[in-house]
Amino acid sequence: MNVSRGFTLIEVVVGMVVFAIVMFAAVALFVEQSRISIEPLWQTRGATLGESLLAEIMAQPFDENAGTLGQGPRCNEGTDCTYSGSLGPDAGESRGTFDDVDDYHLLSQVNGGITDSLGNPLIIDGHPVYQGFQVQVLVHYDDNMDGVDDDDLNGDGLYDTGAYHGNMKRVLVVVTTPSGERIALSGYRGNLQ
Repeated sequence: MNVSRGFTLIEVVVGMVVFAIVMFAAVALFVEQSRISIEPLWQTRGATLGESLLAEIMAQPFDENAGTLGQGPRCNEGTDCTYSGSLGPDAGESRGTFDDVDDYHLLSQVNGGITDSLGNPLIIDGHPVYQGFQVQVLVHYDDNMDGVDDDDLNGDGLYDTGAYHGNMKRVLVVVTTPSGERIALSGYRGNLQ
């Protein structure tokens, strides 16, 4: 009697289904591991971007109405500093011509639109360095340095009077990575001579 040993059609189909399930699980694990392994790189790039932008902002004078380096009086000593409702770039200003800290208020850049201080795109080998990133800047008066806008009296995130002008500005830079993680850096710039 000649008995042939082999697999039946059902055994082959079951084997293929089991193999497909194992492969699907392995690929899903591989994809998750590759995402997790790139997150530290995104965090490092995001922190570097935020630190660079914060340093750029903090190097600017406190206010356009303030004397610089002993040249004239500080603002709020004869001439008011910029009112809270007027924080942001002045007419015709762009990032390359910003001349004080509050000009950066509400600056927002995304992906290939993220530029250096002169407005040049940050590109390596034809690809944006910060593809998938977003950066936003908020500037507000915070004389008591508690992290809360001094003109937001009711805590709704909006200016209440728009007429506040103090002697300490808080700069908040928020970088969002491609995975949605937010990296926040802040600093204070005082009305000093």
